[in-house]
Amino acid sequence: MKKSSVIKALTAFGVLAAGTTMFAPAANAAYSCGAGQVCFFANSDQTGSVFVAGALKKNGDVVWNFGNERFTNGASANDAVSSIVNNTGSAVFVFTDSNKSGTLFVVKPYETVHGITAVTVYQRSAGGHITRIGSINDMISSATLEPYNWWPAGF
Repeated sequence: MKKSSVIKALTAFGVLAAGTTMFAPAANAAYSCGAGQVCFFANSDQTGSVFVAGALKKNGDVVWNFGNERFTNGASANDAVSSIVNNTGSAVFVFTDSNKSGTLFVVKPYETVHGITAVTVYQRSAGGHITRIGSINDMISSATLEPYNWWPAGF
């Protein structure tokens, strides 16, 4: 093979390789939460690794312990959620403790919560519940899918 043919072939290969790299999708592109899904993200604004709660399909479904769940990067989802997308017609009730206990936060149907650092949370008290603005960033440990007008016992 002539020297000029080798150079042309290598040049063509370089252009092809560069074009392939230029148009490849980003490795850390944000996950787009699909219809009927509840997605929990490790970072605010629906970025970082995602945990899609496949167990939350219909009212009454529960993820009892986020310690048993993993983000797409393999890290535990327990006490590691910073934003939430609820693409269902039901509300997602998230709790700071496993087994639907601890402080409660409600994600409305079809709501996207970009960050959970200054949100309305509910805490159990002797008289029902206390409402306050608080942060549950990196504190979620369980969740349930329920009708929006549902309220857990003891709140």
